[in-house]
Amino acid sequence: MRWRLWQGVLKLVVFVFTLIYLYNVWQGQHIALALNALTAELESGQNLFLLTITFSLIFVNWGIEAWKWRLLVKPFYPISLISSFKAVLAGTSISLWVPNRAGEYLGRIFFIKPSQRVHGILATLIGSMAQLLATIIAGAAGLVFYVYHHTSNPFLGKALIVIIVASIGILLFLYFNINRVRGLIPHWHFLQPLRKQLIIYRKFHAHELNLVLFWSLLRYAVFCGQFVLLLTVFHSGVPVVNAYFTIFLIYLVQSALPGNSLTELGTRGASSIWFFSAYTSNFAAVSAATYSLWLINVIIPAIVGLGFFMGAKWGRGKVVRL
Repeated sequence: MRWRLWQGVLKLVVFVFTLIYLYNVWQGQHIALALNALTAELESGQNLFLLTITFSLIFVNWGIEAWKWRLLVKPFYPISLISSFKAVLAGTSISLWVPNRAGEYLGRIFFIKPSQRVHGILATLIGSMAQLLATIIAGAAGLVFYVYHHTSNPFLGKALIVIIVASIGILLFLYFNINRVRGLIPHWHFLQPLRKQLIIYRKFHAHELNLVLFWSLLRYAVFCGQFVLLLTVFHSGVPVVNAYFTIFLIYLVQSALPGNSLTELGTRGASSIWFFSAYTSNFAAVSAATYSLWLINVIIPAIVGLGFFMGAKWGRGKVVRL
């Protein structure tokens, strides 16, 4: 009875905070710009096919994330793809207003049993690390491309490549040796609960980690592709190759800065205009593409995810012994 009461209170808190966030966003200029630009293009009908593809890729984008999370929790908590999809979108709705996307963890873990929720957080960390790796690997390529085309110092480019390759190598080593993390924790009494939970990482070997990284790279390619499609739809005039490398760089910059979805949006808008200014003066088109992508890939899934969160019957399923 007490647990049901806490569920109700938590659902109410999430519902209220998410609605407040969505209301404030709806009153802002970003959403108005995106809606006006999309409406104008839909009415003209010139790029209806490209817009249809862009909107359709919402399901591909979040479907990949749901598949990835299902793969991550499968060793200790088998879950259907539909349930995983609901959990992922529920996490998206909470991450709107919780800093540094921590809401993604909170939203997802309520779809598994209480006894397995710490394992759920630890497994989700692997997925986040893989997605960050995808962002850094592609972002490194974007950074090198930008430096070589927009700076006159060849030494800077070579030094940058060395630093980037070394950084990626270190991150890949840490990622593929995640199962050794438990051995690094001291055998102090107060750390024993953590050591006990970290045993979950023994379930992830090279094969599973390769799959998670593959799906992360594929998902990254999907939402970058959506960005390029929207730049084309709004007639930005940015060449496709330049657009991809610039998007890689924008996401790299964005990943390095803390904040929630609202501050992230401001960073994305400012960095998009800054980096795309090297290829176009049509800043209205760049802004429209940036904010429309945010509306399509974040706001719409978050609204749907809020419904999943409110209607969820939390923590039902079979627990696998480790």
